[in-house]
Amino acid sequence: MNCDLKNLGLTEQFIQESKQYKDLFIGRVSSQTKNVYKVITENGEIFSEISGKFHFNVKGLSEFPAVGDFVMIDRIDHSQGNGIIHHVLTRKSVFA
Repeated sequence: MNCDLKNLGLTEQFIQESKQYKDLFIGRVSSQTKNVYKVITENGEIFSEISGKFHFNVKGLSEFPAVGDFVMIDRIDHSQGNGIIHHVLTRKSVFA
């Protein structure tokens, strides 16, 4: 299943920001339950979790991925297990 992330809000700004993360893929968080995220990639939806390094470096709850965030993950399908989220791209807005 191919998914056009531009239909889900992917802008040129996100694409440019994502280029600094070599060997990672862009996706959008569609839901979260405890520590498991569903991320939409160009190949469909994949279950993901945050990397240990990401978790260690987070200074507050607001830095964790949230529904609607564009994130950088290590894979675009689930053929090798859950994806690992390494970065959250810059948010355009936030509910506080």
